[in-house]
Amino acid sequence: MVAVHGRHVRFPDLYRGRVTFTTLALARYGFRSRDIATLIDKHGCSITRWLKLGLENERQDEDLRKHPDALDHAIATYGRS
Repeated sequence: MVAVHGRHVRFPDLYRGRVTFTTLALARYGFRSRDIATLIDKHGCSITRWLKLGLENERQDEDLRKHPDALDHAIATYGRS
């Protein structure tokens, strides 16, 4: 397990993916948190926590700032040759 902000995360890649996806969907694309919560079948408090963490990461860590950028690029270029 990996500790993330005082929590033990059993699947750190999944957790990081949720944080990245949530940050991108809410902060950049303007989705509502309840829509994302419904889409991935999670409680709204989890979505809010992931967004907070994602925004903190973007502000504090250059490497973590690149994760949403990479996902955004992958979405934009999906299916193009």
